[in-house]
Amino acid sequence: MEWWVILLIVLGSILAAVLLLFILLFLVYIFNLDSKLLAHVQKWLQHFYDKRERNRHLE
Repeated sequence: MEWWVILLIVLGSILAAVLLLFILLFLVYIFNLDSKLLAHVQKWLQHFYDKRERNRHLE
């Protein structure tokens, strides 16, 4: 294979990966998926936080 064919394949692969990442991040932004995920994580963490034994004695 010629060197320029290999170069085009590598650059095309990089461009495709960048484009795929951009589309993925755009979908996360449009549907507000990061905040929705954090809301579920917060509920899950709150479940364990509420179970903790607390010292309620005032000194």
